Amino acid sequence: MPVDAWSLASTYAETRVHHGYRRVVLVSAGQPQPHAEQFDCVFEALAPVREAWLSWIEPGGFIAPHRDAGPWRERWQVPISATGDWCGADTFTPVDGQAFPVEHWAPHAVINRTDRPRIHLVIDRDVWLDRPPEPFAVYPIPDEMSDLVRRSIQ
Repeated sequence: MPVDAWSLASTYAETRVHHGYRRVVLVSAGQPQPHAEQFDCVFEALAPVREAWLSWIEPGGFIAPHRDAGPWRERWQVPISATGDWCGADTFTPVDGQAFPVEHWAPHAVINRTDRPRIHLVIDRDVWLDRPPEPFAVYPIPDEMSDLVRRSIQ
C-alpha cells in the first residue's frame, strides 16, 4: 500500500467525531484502485462492492457515537488488526479476519485503548437497504470515552 495513499490522521478538535482516524480508499463508485488488488479475494466474496476502504484508528484514538447518513448500503467490516472495541447495539471486541455486518444507520462508536493501531477493511456492498434515509448525527460522548476526548483536545 503506498504510504501517500493514506489520509492524514484526524483530530477531534477538527472533526468533532473522530481522533486518530486515517483511511485509504480501495474501491470508489465500484472501481478498484490500483493499490487494492491484494484484497481482490475479499471483494469477490462480498461482491458487488460499491465502496471499500481501510480504516486505521491509532492507539488512543476513537470514533465518537454517531449515525452515518442514509440512504444506506449493506456494510461489512473485516478486522485486520482487531484492537479496541466496537460500541453499538452490542459492544464487542472484533477478531482478526472475522467479518461482521455493520448497522451504520444505528448509533455506533469505536474506542482503541490499546498500544496498536486498529485496522479494518470496510466494504459497502452495492446493495441498498430498505430503510428511510436520515441525516448524519453525532451523539453525546459517553463517560467511558470522556478521558480520550479530553486528552485529544489538550
